[in-house]
Amino acid sequence: MQRHCPASEKPLDLDDLLPHVGEFGRYQKCLLWLVCLPACIPCGFCAFNQLFMAESPDHWCRIPTLEQFISDPEARRAIGIPLQGESNSTYEKCIRYAVNWTELIQSNNISELSSVANSSWPTEYCRDGWEFDLSDISSSIVIDFELVCQRDIYPTIGLAGLNLGGPFGVYFFGLINDRMMMHRTLSEEKKMKEGPGITALFRTPNMRLKTLLITLNWFANETVYVGLSYYGPALGSDRYLSFFLSSAVEIPSYLSCWMIMDHWGRRWPLAISMVISGISCVATVLLPADEVDLILILFLFSKFAISASFLIIYPFAGELYPTEIRGLGIGMSAYVGGLGLIIIPFITYLGQESLVLPLLILGLLSVVGGFSSLRLPETLHHRLPQTVEEGEQFGKNWTMADCCRCVPIRPEPETSTYEDLDELGALEMNLAQPAATELTSLNSSIKKPRAIPRLVRQASVLETPVDSSGTMKMTYWF
Repeated sequence: MQRHCPASEKPLDLDDLLPHVGEFGRYQKCLLWLVCLPACIPCGFCAFNQLFMAESPDHWCRIPTLEQFISDPEARRAIGIPLQGESNSTYEKCIRYAVNWTELIQSNNISELSSVANSSWPTEYCRDGWEFDLSDISSSIVIDFELVCQRDIYPTIGLAGLNLGGPFGVYFFGLINDRMMMHRTLSEEKKMKEGPGITALFRTPNMRLKTLLITLNWFANETVYVGLSYYGPALGSDRYLSFFLSSAVEIPSYLSCWMIMDHWGRRWPLAISMVISGISCVATVLLPADEVDLILILFLFSKFAISASFLIIYPFAGELYPTEIRGLGIGMSAYVGGLGLIIIPFITYLGQESLVLPLLILGLLSVVGGFSSLRLPETLHHRLPQTVEEGEQFGKNWTMADCCRCVPIRPEPETSTYEDLDELGALEMNLAQPAATELTSLNSSIKKPRAIPRLVRQASVLETPVDSSGTMKMTYWF
């Protein structure tokens, strides 16, 4: 529904109508709680089920000759597999004794073969496949395709390939959708050609710096968050319990983060949570390898902190990018952040050699991202930039004192932070030309408002509407 107006006046768009018809009513609440949030729950299964589909149980070389005479798998391993390490507490996974088992069985009693086994015997790599301990894991792609030893990198490559479909698949199919499925109108084509492009993010110094810092923080947050989620099952004594705990700590993290953001802003909570997450990861290097429970506790504390910072980066980036290129800016930062998902599986793969090495790498990345975020300007209590020019001016004269300031400053508002919608509607009606205006039912309702002088106190407005004279109606964070 739109108003008939003169050629010199633009028709009302959705941003003009929403304050009059209601912005977050019963329909929007039902859509959020009954449709959007339930639809997000299966995403967790799609994102992390491959961690359990590619589980690698304990395994050792298969010796077909021993299988003919000994039915117990543990007995076969004790006879045909050498011990590894100086402590001789575990068996080799990829090496077996290279002896003539037929002669040994004929010359010795089968029950005495375990005592006959000698560590000085020659060894060889597995040639006849592997046996797996199926007591805890009954089936996985590692068991079905024997992806162990020289081929243990294959599940990691598969996981990287899965994440590769995100950034490249979205870009590729987006081009196909634009070229083959969608047909833009002439006005849309003209708007796309005349509007600012992605180069506007890097054309001026301040916008270029903010774009690089936002993208770096997005990359660090997404890489560390997903990396810790992938590495959770490898820690602790029970992989399922460890993964459950790493997911459960996100709930109190999100709740506490929402309250902190409204009082302390975005910049310092983002920086502190990322630095705490990084320090918790790096601190695991100081613990001995057998302190599994302490390593798990530090891991959970790190996951708690990085979950909070990952929640902050989304609205923070949207508030820093100006309205004209907000979609482009967020899309580019999210795209670069998605590239980190490709290297995460290889980082977690390093944990096979050292349990804390992936945590050290992720921790350093989180600390670097946390300190770099202090250079970004605070958006709490500030008017959000609308144009590229305003985006360049926002935070341009940022000083070291501003970087170290913990409490956000409330600037003096140019206009009231309260908007009387009935008064604004009446003002638009008075500015319109009576002779050339035909009122619709919506305008009639605006002209005769109900006696409810409701003032809307908005926390944020990203797309600021304009009145009939073309003046922007600004709102402020408070």
